[in-house]
Amino acid sequence: MKYLYSIILTLLMLSCERDHIDLTCQNSFENTSKLNGLNIYSAQLNSTNNTNVLGNSISLVGILSASKDYFNHSFEIKDYQIDESITNYKQGLENTLPITLIMLRPLVDFGGIPYRGDFYLETEVHWQIFENSYKKLILKIAELSNTHPIDLLCIGTELREFVKRRPLFWESLIETLKEEYPELKLIYAANWDDYEAFPFWEEMDYIGIDSYFPLVNKPTPTVEELIAAYSPIKNNIRNFSCQHNKKIVFTEYGFRSIDYAAWKSWELPGTAVATTYNFAVQSNGYEAFYKSFWDEPWVAGGFLWIWNLFKTELSTNPMLLNHWDPNFKPAESIIAHYYND
Repeated sequence: MKYLYSIILTLLMLSCERDHIDLTCQNSFENTSKLNGLNIYSAQLNSTNNTNVLGNSISLVGILSASKDYFNHSFEIKDYQIDESITNYKQGLENTLPITLIMLRPLVDFGGIPYRGDFYLETEVHWQIFENSYKKLILKIAELSNTHPIDLLCIGTELREFVKRRPLFWESLIETLKEEYPELKLIYAANWDDYEAFPFWEEMDYIGIDSYFPLVNKPTPTVEELIAAYSPIKNNIRNFSCQHNKKIVFTEYGFRSIDYAAWKSWELPGTAVATTYNFAVQSNGYEAFYKSFWDEPWVAGGFLWIWNLFKTELSTNPMLLNHWDPNFKPAESIIAHYYND
C-alpha cells in the first residue's frame, strides 16, 4: 500500500510539474466569496439609474485626459479636471447601492498617444510637472475615504512606461498613501501583457490585471476552445499569484459583441465605425472566463468592462450592438448566473 501511495504521489507531482501547479500555494488561499464587480463610469451613477446593477462590487471609473502643452511638450492633469473628477466620484459614492465593495479607479489618457502604456516624457522637468499633478489627483481621490465608504483605490491603470521609467515616484506615492490612509487597500491595474513587470506588488493588497488576452483567432470560438486557450494563461497567473502570495483581481475583463472579440481586441474596428455584431462570441467569452477562473481560491474576483447605466433597452441600430457593454444582450444572463450563484 505504501508503495502504491508513493507511485500515486509521484505521478501527481509530475502532473503538477508539467502543468506548473503549486499545490502548496493552492491550499494557502481561503476560498472567499468573489468580488462580482462592474466597472461603471462615475459620471453615470445617480439616484435614478442605479437600480439595474448586477453583482456585489462596483469600480467607479473616472476618465481624465492629461492636457498637453504643445509649446514645451509637457503634460499635466489640470486642477479643474481633478476637481471635476472628484465631484463625479462624490456623486457616485452618494448614490451607490448597498454592495460589498467600492473601488475608485482613475483612467488617464494622453492626447496624441494611442495607448496610455506608451506614455513617457523626455526631461526631468516635464516628468515633475506631470507627476505633481498625478500625485495630487491620487491623493485627492484617497482623501474621499475619510468621508465615504471606499474600500479599494486603484493607483494607476496600464501605465507601463511611466512605472518603468519613474520607480522612485511610485515608491514615494505608495509610501504616502500607506502613511496617510492606512485603512485604504491599494491595487494597480496592469495590462495583460506586462503584469509581471510591475515592481510594487508586495506593497499592493491585490494583483490587478486587465484581462484582454488574445485567445482564439476565430470570429466565434466555442467555449471549449476558449477554455483551452485560457489554460496556459491561467497557470502563469496562478503561479504569479503564488509567488507573491496575493490574490488576483481582474480590474477589467470582458468581450465586445463583434467577430474576433476573443482575439486581439485592440485591433478590432472602433465602436463608432463597426457595423456588424456578434452576440455569441461575447457570451462564449464570458462563459469561458468564469469557468476558467471563478472557482479558484487565488482569484478574488473582478470588474467586468463595462456596465452601461444609461442603457434601458437593446438598440436596433447595428452600430450600437457591438460595444463592450453586455446590457440586454445574451451575455447578461451568463454574468447574472455566475454573479448570483
